[in-house]
Amino acid sequence: MLDTIDLVDMRAVTMTMFPNGETHWTQSGDPEDVVADFSPITVHGVLDAGRDVTLVDAMGTAGVASQSFRVRYVLDGAHVDGHDERFSAVRFQLDDPRWWTHLEDGMTAQGGTVGSLSISRDGQSVWFVFELTEPMTLRECDSLVTSPALTLARLASGMDLDIGPTQLRVGPATSPWISVLTKRRSSEPIRRRKQPTEVLLPSSVLGIDNFASWIDLSVAFDGLPAVVANPPKGVAIQAEALTMASVAEGLHRRLFSGTGNMTYRARLEQLEQAAVEVVPQVTAGFTNLPWAPSVVKTRNLLAHQLDDDKREMLEKIDAMTLVAWSVPWVLRIVLLRRAGLDTETISARLADFNAFQYYRANVASIQSKYQH
Repeated sequence: MLDTIDLVDMRAVTMTMFPNGETHWTQSGDPEDVVADFSPITVHGVLDAGRDVTLVDAMGTAGVASQSFRVRYVLDGAHVDGHDERFSAVRFQLDDPRWWTHLEDGMTAQGGTVGSLSISRDGQSVWFVFELTEPMTLRECDSLVTSPALTLARLASGMDLDIGPTQLRVGPATSPWISVLTKRRSSEPIRRRKQPTEVLLPSSVLGIDNFASWIDLSVAFDGLPAVVANPPKGVAIQAEALTMASVAEGLHRRLFSGTGNMTYRARLEQLEQAAVEVVPQVTAGFTNLPWAPSVVKTRNLLAHQLDDDKREMLEKIDAMTLVAWSVPWVLRIVLLRRAGLDTETISARLADFNAFQYYRANVASIQSKYQH
């Protein structure tokens, strides 16, 4: 049970007290009132156990004699200034601690101008501790530190890994840690019952220096590598292909400096060159039309809705499918290379990776239908 410090004023429901003691509730149907009540606010409260709690970006719904909230973040252990509060450090557990047996307690690495990363082992738990050069808000800690580390692990492993317990600190190193609770991330240490039978790269290739430098790089990526690690699924193939084609352009601009005037095709060719230097097979299956022109043709068809494409619908869908399949592989290789991982290891592991072999076989199958 959470007791709030004060009731939250809401516009959609009003209470009137009559002299005889009766209470009358009026509920508004005005959309502006409902939207105003749903706007994110900060709520302070105290648990039955006596711990202070802050609800960050709480979005309220008013009912007769009741209030309820959807909450993006719960900070367990302190009253802070919501999403405006700035924190000096963040620490988190990255999936199952058995992934990180090679990371020793006390290891440190500099993450460029963002801060410094260290490893803290607490029993069976492995904490990634990031001390920030300049204090950051909760969302900045999430988007610039925690999420990039998760994305790198997903890119390397080929698995949908998760973030475990996460904590923030206000002030110096002697200050207490505040637990961060969300719906998307585990509040308990993650222990996978079954270890995966196949991963792209073993976790041992990810050293603390890789994570630290990646966090520094990710400041400029605006979250785009996360789409490469987890491409959109369950949507129309048109949306999937257009999304990945756009991500390719955005990442190229961030990865290669001084390329502002390059055409879209030239950007793709530079990305492809960086990928095939490591894994030549990644676009080798594009035998009818080279990979870069193929992506350009599909992207232009979707983005500009060209009506002069005389191909049959099935052929267009197949072309979109090839883009949706191939772009994530090309970008994954480029990003892993940029993260400082050994190129020979990437090449050898991809050649034997089951999902990559199926990708190549599927590309060959589609290409064979349109041999000229």
